[in-house]
Amino acid sequence: MAGQADNEGRTGLPATSSAKGGQEQITDKGDLTNLSFAGLNLRGLSARQAFFSGTLFRDCTFQDCDFSRSDFEGAVFENCTMYACNLSIADFRSVEFARSRFTKCNFSEGGVKYCTFHDCVLDQCEWFQQGFEGNRLTDCELVDCNFHRSTMLHDEFSTTRFVRTDLADCTSLYHLFSGCEFVESSINAEAVGLTFGLTGDNLRGLDLTWLGDRLQTRDGGADLLIQDLITTYRARDWYFAAAMVELNFGIVPRLEALAEIFRALDVAATSPRPLKTGEIRFLTRVMEILSDKRQLPLLAVVAGLEMITRNSEPRNGRDEFELRPLYHTLADAEQKAFLELDRCWEALARLPPEQPVRVRFVLSEKPDVDIGECLAELHEWRALPHPAPRFLENSRGSYIEVFLMLPVVLASFVVALSMVERIVDRMISIRARFEVLLGGKLPLPIRRLALQPFPGNAAAIAKEIGGYMDVFRSARGGRLADGARRIAEKLEGVEIEG
Repeated sequence: MAGQADNEGRTGLPATSSAKGGQEQITDKGDLTNLSFAGLNLRGLSARQAFFSGTLFRDCTFQDCDFSRSDFEGAVFENCTMYACNLSIADFRSVEFARSRFTKCNFSEGGVKYCTFHDCVLDQCEWFQQGFEGNRLTDCELVDCNFHRSTMLHDEFSTTRFVRTDLADCTSLYHLFSGCEFVESSINAEAVGLTFGLTGDNLRGLDLTWLGDRLQTRDGGADLLIQDLITTYRARDWYFAAAMVELNFGIVPRLEALAEIFRALDVAATSPRPLKTGEIRFLTRVMEILSDKRQLPLLAVVAGLEMITRNSEPRNGRDEFELRPLYHTLADAEQKAFLELDRCWEALARLPPEQPVRVRFVLSEKPDVDIGECLAELHEWRALPHPAPRFLENSRGSYIEVFLMLPVVLASFVVALSMVERIVDRMISIRARFEVLLGGKLPLPIRRLALQPFPGNAAAIAKEIGGYMDVFRSARGGRLADGARRIAEKLEGVEIEG
């Protein structure tokens, strides 16, 4: 099918006048930088060591073509098809692939880095000794792909299907998965602790290998397999990987798993060896994901920031570049949590301060801790204004308990719950005299080690956070924090009646 070169959206760039002209230009060592092609249908073409930097291919078909050793940096493939093409030792960097299909193509010994694939199919492709790093694949399918002896690092797979694809016979680490499916595919068991987003169903659809041997799943399936992985990681002093498995599969509470991850980094930071930059980069991305999902507790954020601050000076600036993205990610998460608390506090501050209000705690189910006892202990430890919260009644609904308390006491409790579980923006809806929890003020981020006075509500919030940090880190604080977490996990809403 003849087509014309397309220069749409690329004003000022040269374009070929026809498919024939395009074919004449696409030659060995040809320079097609920043050109645009549409509707090409080429077969048996040789374009080895050609330059396709910034080139756009739209609605093109290539069969039995040789693009080996070519440079595709910044290129775009839209609705294209490649069949049995030689792409070995080719450089694909920052390339965009959309609605395209590659069948029986050879990508061996090349590099595919920081590319995006959307709605693409990679079928029976050879990826031998390929460098596949920092790529994002969404709504894609990998069928019968072989990554033998390749290096796959820091890739993100969303709603992607793997069919008979081998990720075990290669170095495959630091990947993020979301909504993926695995059919007769394999992965290294050692790498599970350095991935995030895999599910129990994923593990049941994967063949796991350990040191080249396939693992036999014991009776009990994925749950026992996960426990075996954690035990093995700890036996080998891979505490970071063990904690990451606990975090990913919810084996322990999120706050506990995150604390273990930061402890593992704390230990690594005291070593004379450089930090593992891959782990830091991977953890940074996981923190971003948890923060965006409102699943990063403020207490964990503070622990991470303190870990970085505590180890920065002793390491005399070493690893500063690697730690900086993690620090900024945690600082951003802290700022988001602080803003959410500020909005809530602002709504409660408009109520008469000395007049108790009826507060309904709406939970998905009855928690395994007594809400009244937990509130009473937190009230006592923080020396909050009297009267203390008073239980009034249970109400119909999912599970509802009603208390009478001062607005400032409720505001303090919201801070406490938010420190162990991000609840304000995700779950809590406080109806306070028809005031909606909205606002545009962005307070300065707080620092645990040097709380500074801020205007408005920020100073009060900072005081409460600092106070609860002291409470939760005391001898009895662990139990109080765990009780608050158990309530917060099941909390669906807080409503002020009247």
